[in-house]
Amino acid sequence: AIAANPSSARAWAARGLTHNTARAADRAIEDCTRAAGLDPELVMAHVCRGLARSTKGLWAEARDDFDRALALEPRSATALAGRGWISFSTGRLDDAVADYRRAVAADPVSQDGWRLLGETLAAQGKNGEAMAALDQAQRVNPADPWPHYLRALVASNGGDRAAALASVEQGARLAGAKPTDTALVRGIVLWLFEDVAASASALERAVTAGPDNAQAHEALGRVLVRQGRLDRAREAFETALRLQPGSWTALRGRALLAIARRDAASALSDIGQSLAVNGAFAESWVVRGQSYELQGRTDLAVADYRHAATRLATDPDGRRALDLAAARIA
Repeated sequence: AIAANPSSARAWAARGLTHNTARAADRAIEDCTRAAGLDPELVMAHVCRGLARSTKGLWAEARDDFDRALALEPRSATALAGRGWISFSTGRLDDAVADYRRAVAADPVSQDGWRLLGETLAAQGKNGEAMAALDQAQRVNPADPWPHYLRALVASNGGDRAAALASVEQGARLAGAKPTDTALVRGIVLWLFEDVAASASALERAVTAGPDNAQAHEALGRVLVRQGRLDRAREAFETALRLQPGSWTALRGRALLAIARRDAASALSDIGQSLAVNGAFAESWVVRGQSYELQGRTDLAVADYRHAATRLATDPDGRRALDLAAARIA
């Protein structure tokens, strides 16, 4: 289409969206920027570039793209869901929920809207509302495994291992011959229930099946730190950050690795970058407190441990972090 009509903004934007699907964010940005230059009022071009920029951790630039798209089409469910993801990723969870609710109001069959709404409500500890949103996501697209995977994480947050693993298996049946996501979610669930060896095995399968899955590398890195396999953990975090630059969760994981190595300066650098993006979750503040404590800066450590109690701790990792903070303050 581009060869036939090089000035077709829609063709450039369509190719950009295809690059997004293929995880080629730089090429997507290039094509969608060209599309926006050819037709500044093409909503698809701004949405496409926003998606690509968010993949690269360019949060402010991505938000600007989605804002431009919404100025042109205020009821664009895709742009609303995209902006909601930026808010979620940067710790503005109430803003995220508001945009996701607007997305599903504008398009009641918005799969991204319902699924991401469920994920965000779960992060806020609103498990009942989260399950209701995920049920709707499943009704919208019964073939999508991700509502089941996200139900597994909600069940894990609630301490129900049997229900969590059952939801993983429901998702696996829908995913079929695509094992990466199933292995990833199973690994995270097992990690949340402190089954470290089984988690490591599942996550190794996930990164083997999906070497370009940043979240799988990041989750594996955390498990490897716990196992004391620190060199391999560094490889995992570096791969995650190469695939998704600026990931606040990967930076937090790499800070935990630095703490394990008693490298306080590196830990503070990484957790500082992580908190600059997203300071909504208790665990991140506890990690910075640990980093300060490693330097002997007890007053700053205690301040962060106390601040953590004002942040979200709705999953087992967050609750364990708060327990650690309370013990260290004592």
